Amino acid sequence: MEEQAKSMNTAQVAKANRKRPLGKDMIAVNIVGCILIGIFAFLCVVPFYLIIIASFTSNQAIIQNGYPLTLKAGSLSLQSYQLCLKNPAAILQSYGVTIFVTVTGTFCAVMMACMTGYVLSRRDFPWRNKFAFFYFFTTLFNGGLVPWYLLCVRYLNFKNSFAGLLFPLMFSVWNMIIPVSADVLGLEHDHCEILHDRSSG
Repeated sequence: MEEQAKSMNTAQVAKANRKRPLGKDMIAVNIVGCILIGIFAFLCVVPFYLIIIASFTSNQAIIQNGYPLTLKAGSLSLQSYQLCLKNPAAILQSYGVTIFVTVTGTFCAVMMACMTGYVLSRRDFPWRNKFAFFYFFTTLFNGGLVPWYLLCVRYLNFKNSFAGLLFPLMFSVWNMIIPVSADVLGLEHDHCEILHDRSSG
C-alpha cells in the first residue's frame, strides 16, 4: 500500500509539473540551449561532409585548392575508392581488428569496472577505504603522458600488438566510480547478507 501511495504521489507531481507553464527565464534557457546544441551538432557533421566530398575529389585538386565545400565537375575522381578496393583483404583485416578491439575492450573494461566497484561498495570489505583512496588519488595526480608512453612501449613492450590497444585503457577509475555512486550494481550489503543466510540455511 505504501509503495502504491508513493507511486501515485510521484505521478501526481509529474502531472503538475507538466501542466505548469514555463517562465520567461526557462524559455530563454531552452532557446539558448537549442542554439548551442544545434551549433555543436553542425560542427560535428561538417568533418564527415568534408571527408565525403574529398573522397570524390582528385588529389591534385585537394593539394592546389584544399578541401572543397562542393563537388566540382573538373575535379571529380574515384581514385580513393579504387585504391581502397585494390586490396580488399587489408580493408577486411582492418575492420576485423577494429571490431575485435572494440568488443573485447568494452567487455573487459565493463567487467573490470563493475568487479572493482562491487568490491569497493561492500561495507564489510576491510581495506575498502584504503583502496578507494588509492584509486581516487590517481585521478588527481598522475605521471603524465610521456611517462605513461615510456612505460607501455619501453618496459611493457606494447608495440605492434593487441595488448597495446587493450591493456592501457582496460581500467578507468571514472568508469568504476559510476556504478558505485549510482548503485548500478544493485547489490547492497543487506541484500548480500540475506542471500548468504538463505544459501547457508
